[in-house]
Amino acid sequence: MQLRLLLFVLTVTGALFLGGALAWLSWHYFDAQSTPTEPCTSVIREGHFIDESLRPYRFNGVITWWPKLSRLTLFGIRSDADGNKVFNRTLVLDNVRRKANVVHGKVAAINIAVGDQLPAKTFLISEGNQDLTLLFKPINRDDWLVMINDNWVMMCEYK
Repeated sequence: MQLRLLLFVLTVTGALFLGGALAWLSWHYFDAQSTPTEPCTSVIREGHFIDESLRPYRFNGVITWWPKLSRLTLFGIRSDADGNKVFNRTLVLDNVRRKANVVHGKVAAINIAVGDQLPAKTFLISEGNQDLTLLFKPINRDDWLVMINDNWVMMCEYK
């Protein structure tokens, strides 16, 4: 009788342990997939925005998130009353923390490429030395809805 009870308790304990381990592994597997692990790209066509001077402009370009390098690259054309201007910038993040589907960091540097025609003080997503938050909402295996600092919403996908 005691041997049956001991065997029953061991079986239940083993099943609970195995179930807990499988639940933990699957939770962390799906949690790891909630943000891109490779560079993902957002293509924006005819986006209408307002700049830091409260002047409207149109944005045509590409924004790429590089998760292993913790940086955002921006390339495209900004059109406003002054005409079309090419921009090519990189936002380098520092103190990056990842929790579930949120990536948070501070903009350590804004690297401006040689062909960039915007004034150096103009920023598109964030200024230097400011906090930047990326919120990823997985849509499927290769696509995410991304919100940057509560004001940019775009689709990011593996290309």
